[in-house]
Amino acid sequence: MSVTGTVAVAVTGPTLPTSVATTPFSNVSATGSGQRLISQASGQTLIGAAAGGDLLFGGAGTRITAFGNGNTIAALPGNHTIAMGASNNIVTASDGNNTISGTGTGDTVTAGNGNNKITLGGANDVVLCGNGANTVTATGAGASITTGSGNDSIAATAGTATIRAGLGLNTILFAGAGNSIVNQGGTDTLTDKGTNNTLVMPIAGHGLDTITGPVLTNGDVFDLRTAMAATS
Repeated sequence: MSVTGTVAVAVTGPTLPTSVATTPFSNVSATGSGQRLISQASGQTLIGAAAGGDLLFGGAGTRITAFGNGNTIAALPGNHTIAMGASNNIVTASDGNNTISGTGTGDTVTAGNGNNKITLGGANDVVLCGNGANTVTATGAGASITTGSGNDSIAATAGTATIRAGLGLNTILFAGAGNSIVNQGGTDTLTDKGTNNTLVMPIAGHGLDTITGPVLTNGDVFDLRTAMAATS
């Protein structure tokens, strides 16, 4: 499949050194921190500066590789591969099958509808996905993960995570201590490898949890407030 045309991008704010890529399948690199790279053709690669702080805009099917901290990345509808850099980065991806990764702390990822694969390795990361079959893995503590309707696979392995899976057949694995798992009406299969977690039960008839793990002996708490409120 070939994609032709251009993408109009309107950006407001301070004047930044800007590079606009118009040749399909070309590579464009930032020459320093705090630059703006814009993709306007298919198959392009945008490469940020080692120090970070860049603004990167993906067109159709863009590969984006950022480094350092404080990058802001946006991608139009399409299938993108995004490495966001170290810490405190923001990614906003529209609909599509996106592959997004990060290694540092405090990253925020918002992805539209599609089959997204998101892998994050730092603490206090935030993930918000639209509808689709999403795969989200967070290996740092304090992750916040929310997904829409679809059959999602979620793993949070370091504790103090908050996981809210949407409607669909969801598979959720969690480890560490102090996680909060909220059933939002889906059919969720939970694998509990942690301790002192809170499992929020859904309204009767609007969700189902199947749980594997020592939930009766590892200090877990079953939160029935939402379920009980629907009976009054």
